[in-house]
Amino acid sequence: MYDDGSINTEKYSKVISEIGRFIDATKEKPMTIKGNVEEIDLNSNILTVKLQPTKQPDLSRGSSILIREDAILSVNVKAIVTDIYSSTLKIEIKTNPSQFENKKVVIDANITNVILERLSTVIENIKGGKINLDNVRILDFIIGENKPQYSKEIVSFISKKLNENQKEAVTKSIEADDFHLVIGPPGTGKTSIIEELIKQFSRRNQKILITAWSNSAVDNVIKRLVKKEAKKVVRIGPINKIDPKVRKYSIFEKMKRHKDWKEVETYHKIIDNLFKSLSEVKDRMNLVQENISQTMDKVKIRNEEFNNLIDEEQKYKKMISTSINNENLSDISPINNKMVILSQESETFSSLSKNILQMNELQTKIPEIEYIQSLKNLTRNMKFSILRKKVSSFLFHVNNKELEKLKQEYEKNKTYLDEISDHQKKCNNLRKICEKDFSAIYPDEDGHPDEDALNLEFKIYKILENQYLPILKKQETSNSKRQIAEINQEVYRIYLESLRRQIDLVDTEIKGLNTELYIKINHGEDLHRQHTNLLSSIDLYKKKVNKLIKAIISEIINNADLIAATAISSYHYFLDDIKFDVMIMDEASQVASFMSLLPLSKCNKFILVGDNKQLQPIEEEDISKEMNLSIFNRFFEMYPNASTLLTTQYRMHKSIAQIASEIFYEGKLRTSKNIAESTLNLNVGKHQFLNPAPVLFIDTSKGEYYEDGIGSGCSNIKEANYVAYTVSLFIKNGIKTKNIGVVTPYVKQKVLIKKFLKDIEIKDVEVNTVHGFQGREKDIMIMSFARSKKYSFPQYKLRFIEIENLINVAITRAKKKLILIGNSKTLRQSKLLEKVISKVGRKNTVIL
Repeated sequence: MYDDGSINTEKYSKVISEIGRFIDATKEKPMTIKGNVEEIDLNSNILTVKLQPTKQPDLSRGSSILIREDAILSVNVKAIVTDIYSSTLKIEIKTNPSQFENKKVVIDANITNVILERLSTVIENIKGGKINLDNVRILDFIIGENKPQYSKEIVSFISKKLNENQKEAVTKSIEADDFHLVIGPPGTGKTSIIEELIKQFSRRNQKILITAWSNSAVDNVIKRLVKKEAKKVVRIGPINKIDPKVRKYSIFEKMKRHKDWKEVETYHKIIDNLFKSLSEVKDRMNLVQENISQTMDKVKIRNEEFNNLIDEEQKYKKMISTSINNENLSDISPINNKMVILSQESETFSSLSKNILQMNELQTKIPEIEYIQSLKNLTRNMKFSILRKKVSSFLFHVNNKELEKLKQEYEKNKTYLDEISDHQKKCNNLRKICEKDFSAIYPDEDGHPDEDALNLEFKIYKILENQYLPILKKQETSNSKRQIAEINQEVYRIYLESLRRQIDLVDTEIKGLNTELYIKINHGEDLHRQHTNLLSSIDLYKKKVNKLIKAIISEIINNADLIAATAISSYHYFLDDIKFDVMIMDEASQVASFMSLLPLSKCNKFILVGDNKQLQPIEEEDISKEMNLSIFNRFFEMYPNASTLLTTQYRMHKSIAQIASEIFYEGKLRTSKNIAESTLNLNVGKHQFLNPAPVLFIDTSKGEYYEDGIGSGCSNIKEANYVAYTVSLFIKNGIKTKNIGVVTPYVKQKVLIKKFLKDIEIKDVEVNTVHGFQGREKDIMIMSFARSKKYSFPQYKLRFIEIENLINVAITRAKKKLILIGNSKTLRQSKLLEKVISKVGRKNTVIL
């Protein structure tokens, strides 16, 4: 790699800016959807979200998203899509997933799409000059400012089955210093070429990247390799998208077989246990928090009661302060004596309550026994450690700074243990006093001194209310105002004393509640510290796991001779530091030029295998046709001489191949003698298409098989029904369902045909669109065009089914028999389909 400015990247500005605009335009599209969190997995930080039944964003596994609670002022959290099926999404978040438990959420996919992120990285590297000379050389080819070079080499072929044409393709690919194109029409043995090239480059100890647009194409290459050759193959990509027969080569499966994987599993078990502990601690935290709330409510009530008593006290203090005349009052000594006795009893209960409060306060300063024992053990170990370090320092004359630190910690712990011991002694003495007084007051060991004291004070209050006040009323008429005032003041004093006792008791109860609250808050803080420590431990072990996994992945990839991945996965972060000697791209005609930058940036040399006459990339509306053009077609147009055309096909009967050859390949496609006359073994029935003839056109123009004029797309009920009927006849005549395929250009027609087949209990016949059959083959292929009108209609409605690449793929999937079903009057409005029907000929046409 080179520093910024060391390479002039100005000449790539057009490519950079165009792809940059595509990335920005894609990100600007509204990409949010709502859903409900149905499940959380604390062990792996996974949320399961049920999406609302609306149009869903274009998400895929590995897509980066934002998730937040569907509420005002909620905060976005970064997440990764781990799985998606139907309307259910599984995502991994870095934070605690419990915050989203049973919540309604909003998922924002504006930062989505691993493709955009990887393309952005490539573009930024080019823009910043962070590329090497091989990258520069390949980029120059992309913009047409370089000429491919070849170096002569004698090639000893490994496969004995290659024809001369295929040998030439292999030789040119090996001799190419930069790149070579292998043009492989249907059935010409592209995979055999790739297989031979893998063996050749492996023999030369070159590190190889095998890539293609689809997972199936990548897996097909691996399946062709023998066990010995496949031993050092590593397949990169989502495990669920890899063919079950190939999964053993997946990076994830190889990781599980690595010698260090047991250590990873051990860490995972530790993390699982930590998560269990975390859940338990969280439950206890919630319980403590609930208790704290309840205690705080009690404190609030008692504080209100306390304030009311204080107000009452102030009121009667003011009344007592009023001067009175010195006159005699009635004798109230008996009542007074009774209240004194009650007051003494109340004082006894109050004294016990205060002692209990003091004891509880001391208990809050004494930690739990397990903690004290742990601290004692730690202090004792510190003492031995100090002794060892002293000996070590003396013997080896080492100035051990840790020794002084350890001494300080030891003295601190020892002092704290002494304080705890002192608290325990005081607490024990108080406990003895309380137990003694409690037993004396409550022989049956059941009582509440604070409540009993309050009750006695209430009795005193009632005596005042029920006895003193009536006396006052009786003396109003017989005693002077002075006597009444004195009685009143005496009553007020007694009542004031009662208020003071109540205030004291309520205050004592409040202190008790505050002590209880203090204990609970401390306990909650202890639990919070445990929770924090558990999270830290989990984070620590996760980092260890990630580090170990990274090392395992690095070792597996470095030891591999061949890495296999789709074009998108070729830029996976697993391969960040890997440079390949050669990259072989299958299905290169399906990889858009701008997408090809991902694998092209990883190699020194590349071989593109494809067919410019077959399916091309799906067009993206936010990028130019030039950049959406497949990398294969782009290079073929710019460097036609850097290619080899394979001209012998081994798939189709010669009659089927001849149609494709004459229409799409300028008559250059030949058929191998071994396959040229390969036909179906059928009993001739009354239906003409049951005979061995390899090509047949069933013309529905006179049967009123018209398309359905409902909605978008295209479907044709009568034609779909006839297709199902045709399939059933082949099955009745001994053809296995796995050897029959039905292809149609339209999704609606595909759905309709599947329905009719299901209705007649035919399950295993594959029905798909043309794109779904790319790279596939069947003994019998039936093509349903679906388009059919009584009268002619606008040309634009025929555009889709007159695309050369699409029709080429459709008719070249058949090995032994090709049946085309459609309305000749409608189809002949297309020049391309007119050619196809004419090549089939009247002799092989059946009119319904």
